[in-house]
Amino acid sequence: WIGRLEPTPHPLLRELVHTSYGARDYVRAALYAEILIVRNPAFEDVLHLASLSRKRLGNYDAALDHGERLHARRPGHLPYMLNLVDLHLHAGSLQRADVLLGLLEAQQPTEERVQKLRRYYQERVE
Repeated sequence: WIGRLEPTPHPLLRELVHTSYGARDYVRAALYAEILIVRNPAFEDVLHLASLSRKRLGNYDAALDHGERLHARRPGHLPYMLNLVDLHLHAGSLQRADVLLGLLEAQQPTEERVQKLRRYYQERVE
Protein backbone atom coordinates (compact mmCIF):
# COMPACT_ATOMS: atom_id res chain seq x y z
CA TRP A 1 0.00 0.00 0.00
CA ILE A 2 3.01 2.26 0.25
CA GLY A 3 3.15 2.53 -3.53
CA ARG A 4 -0.32 4.01 -3.51
CA LEU A 5 0.94 6.88 -1.33
CA GLU A 6 3.49 7.99 -3.92
CA PRO A 7 1.23 10.48 -5.71
CA THR A 8 -0.29 11.74 -2.43
CA PRO A 9 0.06 15.53 -2.15
CA HIS A 10 2.21 16.93 0.67
CA PRO A 11 -0.67 18.58 2.60
CA LEU A 12 -2.65 15.34 2.71
CA LEU A 13 0.36 13.27 3.70
CA ARG A 14 1.23 15.82 6.37
CA GLU A 15 -2.31 15.56 7.72
CA LEU A 16 -2.02 11.77 7.76
CA VAL A 17 1.11 12.08 9.93
CA HIS A 18 -0.69 14.32 12.42
CA THR A 19 -3.89 12.28 12.44
CA SER A 20 -2.07 8.97 12.86
CA TYR A 21 0.04 10.32 15.70
CA GLY A 22 -3.04 11.81 17.37
CA ALA A 23 -4.76 8.42 17.10
CA ARG A 24 -1.67 6.82 18.68
CA ASP A 25 -1.02 4.81 15.53
CA TYR A 26 2.72 5.35 15.77
CA VAL A 27 3.59 2.81 13.09
CA ARG A 28 1.59 4.67 10.46
CA ALA A 29 2.62 8.08 11.76
CA ALA A 30 6.27 7.09 11.43
CA LEU A 31 5.72 5.56 8.00
CA TYR A 32 3.87 8.58 6.61
CA ALA A 33 6.44 10.90 8.16
CA GLU A 34 9.33 9.00 6.59
CA ILE A 35 7.70 9.18 3.16
CA LEU A 36 7.14 12.90 3.52
CA ILE A 37 10.64 13.54 4.92
CA VAL A 38 12.15 11.89 1.84
CA ARG A 39 10.05 14.12 -0.39
CA ASN A 40 10.42 17.32 1.59
CA PRO A 41 12.58 17.35 4.74
CA ALA A 42 11.70 20.98 5.51
CA PHE A 43 8.65 20.24 7.67
CA GLU A 44 9.86 20.50 11.26
CA ASP A 45 6.54 19.33 12.67
CA VAL A 46 6.80 16.14 10.62
CA LEU A 47 10.39 15.52 11.73
CA HIS A 48 9.29 16.02 15.33
CA LEU A 49 6.36 13.60 15.01
CA ALA A 50 8.63 11.10 13.25
CA SER A 51 11.05 11.31 16.17
CA LEU A 52 8.28 10.97 18.76
CA SER A 53 6.70 8.05 16.88
CA ARG A 54 9.99 6.20 16.51
CA LYS A 55 10.66 6.76 20.22
CA ARG A 56 7.24 5.29 21.10
CA LEU A 57 8.08 2.29 18.93
CA GLY A 58 11.45 1.84 20.65
CA ASN A 59 13.47 2.70 17.55
CA TYR A 60 15.84 5.09 19.29
CA ASP A 61 18.40 5.29 16.47
CA ALA A 62 15.86 6.67 13.99
CA ALA A 63 14.28 8.85 16.67
CA LEU A 64 17.68 10.29 17.57
CA ASP A 65 18.48 10.95 13.92
CA HIS A 66 15.33 13.05 13.53
CA GLY A 67 15.85 14.71 16.90
CA GLU A 68 19.42 15.71 16.11
CA ARG A 69 18.34 17.09 12.73
CA LEU A 70 15.75 19.25 14.49
CA HIS A 71 18.30 20.39 17.05
CA ALA A 72 20.68 21.41 14.25
CA ARG A 73 17.91 23.50 12.69
CA ARG A 74 16.48 25.05 15.87
CA PRO A 75 18.98 24.59 18.71
CA GLY A 76 17.00 26.40 21.40
CA HIS A 77 13.53 25.06 20.67
CA LEU A 78 12.28 23.70 24.00
CA PRO A 79 10.04 20.79 22.86
CA TYR A 80 12.65 19.54 20.40
CA MET A 81 15.39 19.75 23.04
CA LEU A 82 13.28 17.99 25.69
CA ASN A 83 12.62 15.13 23.30
CA LEU A 84 16.28 14.92 22.31
CA VAL A 85 17.50 14.79 25.92
CA ASP A 86 14.93 12.12 26.73
CA LEU A 87 16.04 10.10 23.71
CA HIS A 88 19.69 10.27 24.70
CA LEU A 89 18.81 9.20 28.23
CA HIS A 90 16.85 6.21 26.93
CA ALA A 91 19.60 5.30 24.46
CA GLY A 92 22.25 5.49 27.18
CA SER A 93 24.10 8.48 25.66
CA LEU A 94 24.49 10.07 29.07
CA GLN A 95 27.31 12.43 28.14
CA ARG A 96 25.32 13.92 25.25
CA ALA A 97 22.22 14.13 27.46
CA ASP A 98 24.21 16.02 30.09
CA VAL A 99 25.52 18.54 27.55
CA LEU A 100 22.03 19.17 26.18
CA LEU A 101 20.60 19.42 29.70
CA GLY A 102 23.21 22.07 30.48
CA LEU A 103 22.04 24.10 27.49
CA LEU A 104 18.42 23.69 28.52
CA GLU A 105 19.14 24.68 32.11
CA ALA A 106 20.93 27.82 30.92
CA GLN A 107 17.90 28.78 28.79
CA GLN A 108 15.06 27.57 31.01
CA PRO A 109 16.35 27.23 34.60
CA THR A 110 12.89 27.12 36.19
CA GLU A 111 11.18 24.90 33.61
CA GLU A 112 9.75 21.89 35.47
CA ARG A 113 10.24 19.51 32.54
CA VAL A 114 13.94 20.40 32.41
CA GLN A 115 14.28 19.82 36.14
CA LYS A 116 12.47 16.48 35.81
CA LEU A 117 14.89 15.35 33.09
CA ARG A 118 17.83 16.42 35.27
CA ARG A 119 16.50 14.27 38.12
CA TYR A 120 16.10 11.34 35.73
CA TYR A 121 19.64 11.89 34.48
CA GLN A 122 20.95 11.90 38.06
CA GLU A 123 19.19 8.60 38.74
CA ARG A 124 20.79 7.08 35.65
CA VAL A 125 24.34 8.08 36.57
CA GLU A 126 24.16 7.07 40.24
